[in-house]
Amino acid sequence: MATLLSEYGVDRLAERTFSTVSVLRRVLNRYRRVCHQLDASPSQSQQDALKAQDQLHAAKLSYEFDRAHWESERQQSADAATYTAERYQDDVKELVHEHNANKRVSRRRSPNYARSSKTLKRISASWIVGHENLISMSPIS
Repeated sequence: MATLLSEYGVDRLAERTFSTVSVLRRVLNRYRRVCHQLDASPSQSQQDALKAQDQLHAAKLSYEFDRAHWESERQQSADAATYTAERYQDDVKELVHEHNANKRVSRRRSPNYARSSKTLKRISASWIVGHENLISMSPIS
């Protein structure tokens, strides 16, 4: 439409209407010529567009590869952290269990220890007293 208006003025509407076919034919011929020239010898802009399209495709592939790689790395790190946390939880549970068992054993031994300690003190006190008596009775003094 813009081509028609540039070809004929606004005041010549009838001429424009009847001449539309010839103008359209010229526009189509120009378009076909340009398309044929582009197909016959690729221009620099067409080569640049194809090169850019190839680079875009390569960049998309690289992005997908990198994304998959880093997703794998993230998953491995998460798995390692989970494994470590579970392992340490198990270790802590085992230590708590061992501590509780030792506590129970020491509570059971505690009365025996107190009794044996009192007995040992009595024996040692009587031994010391006995030896003191022996020393005091000895003729060396």
